[in-house]
Amino acid sequence: GFNTAFIVSYANYHNMTDNPENVDMRSLQHHGSYIMDLLKHFGELDLTNTKADDLVYFNWIGYSMIWYPQSWNWFLIIIVSLLFVVLILLGFQRKEINAWKIVLGFLIFVVALGLSLGAVYLLQKGVRSLYPWYENFYDANFYNVTYYFIAFAALCLSIFSAIYALLYKKLKMINLWIGILFFNLILTFIIQIYIPTGTFLTLVPLFLLQIAFILKFVFNVTIEKKRYLILIALLSFPVITLFMPFVKILYITFGLEMAIGGSLVWILLLSYLLPVFEVVFSIKRWMLAIAAFVLIISSLLLAHLTSDYTEERPLQSDIMYCQNAETKESLWVTSTPYLDRWNKQFFTDATMEALTEIYPHASQIRIKSPAPYMEFPPAEMKIISDTIIDSLRILKINICSNRGAENAHFFIHNDAKIQHLKINGFELKDPDFYSTFYGGYHLMNYYGMYEEGIELELRCNANSHFKLIMVEKKLGLPEFDQYEEMPNYIVPQAGYSSNMSIIRYDWDF
Repeated sequence: GFNTAFIVSYANYHNMTDNPENVDMRSLQHHGSYIMDLLKHFGELDLTNTKADDLVYFNWIGYSMIWYPQSWNWFLIIIVSLLFVVLILLGFQRKEINAWKIVLGFLIFVVALGLSLGAVYLLQKGVRSLYPWYENFYDANFYNVTYYFIAFAALCLSIFSAIYALLYKKLKMINLWIGILFFNLILTFIIQIYIPTGTFLTLVPLFLLQIAFILKFVFNVTIEKKRYLILIALLSFPVITLFMPFVKILYITFGLEMAIGGSLVWILLLSYLLPVFEVVFSIKRWMLAIAAFVLIISSLLLAHLTSDYTEERPLQSDIMYCQNAETKESLWVTSTPYLDRWNKQFFTDATMEALTEIYPHASQIRIKSPAPYMEFPPAEMKIISDTIIDSLRILKINICSNRGAENAHFFIHNDAKIQHLKINGFELKDPDFYSTFYGGYHLMNYYGMYEEGIELELRCNANSHFKLIMVEKKLGLPEFDQYEEMPNYIVPQAGYSSNMSIIRYDWDF
């Protein structure tokens, strides 16, 4: 299977604002190019033998792709390990490195990594606390989230550069950097064990940058010489082009929910670029740290100025109308803890509890408040046949939604001791249905309700007496005069439970 998606402007993803005006036509064209190329490739491929070794593959400098068999990984790991040994031997031979300082360099990087990620975590938590409506979006990706990505990256850069600007003269940058290379070499082995197709993230930079410093030692190239700058620039550029797309996509994909992923890859890139930092430090020692700090403040200020929801950037708001037809109880329900300027009108007498009035297995805590009771055309349940053959009860029923519900959950209590279930004549063969229980019930989700309803045929113990629950769901909320209509600065939240009218029906058999 193949999945393609573009998620820049993630606030619009699976949202009511996912419309032609908010789609980049270049991304749409890119989709089409993917699809046509995949069709041509697999349409002309011999699919009689589909087994082959996994590949390691990655984009490098634009859309150019490099790939090689995963089986090459250990050979490449041995090469970069040998290059590391050669680099160490040359460094000792020229008396430019010190073993204890390399160990310190390793530990300093671990501390710098921990401080940077810890600071990102605290900033992320603070932002989500100050702007709780961000949580209404996938991974808290509000429309202005790019400013926060810049702030996270700048925060890491500020801490990282400040630490190394403070220590590089005392310990010598080459010792600090070799300590970092040793950390990344260990990381390579870890990636090979757990994510072998991702080893390129450390193998490629280790190979290129170790080659650069071996050449530096062999030809005695010092930082004052132009050849050093040219050498470092040439071999750092492909490392930057390799890492930056991953930094970007990890920030976008996980957003404010988990900014540490993108920050981790960003810090790995900074670690590889430490020789470039040395050049900058030699010009102005604290320039990077100060510039990054200014960028943090600027980004957070811009984010604050664009943090409100408007008609152009509407807030996703979650609300359901839930009704229990047996108890005649109706509720307004939301899964998001933030009550916005519109939906707070529904929760004047709110409690925070699981929605057990509707779902027998409910455990998720939601905000609930009493709602006016509205009469809907009731669902119909008809018994087509109910017979006992050889101590086996065969019950055939038809259940029909009379209000055009699009889908429904069916809960059948374990007291039924179901042996077989047929849905519209087709036997349900999934063993998980028969062996998994939710609050003592078998659970089935049914999508696309027919006007004539759904036909269920249950084969169970002859003496079984059990409860069947249907929770039918229909898009849209009922209208009541006492509530304000949804304004233009609000849109229904993405997902299967928002903007729904849900009714529970219970039947005993």
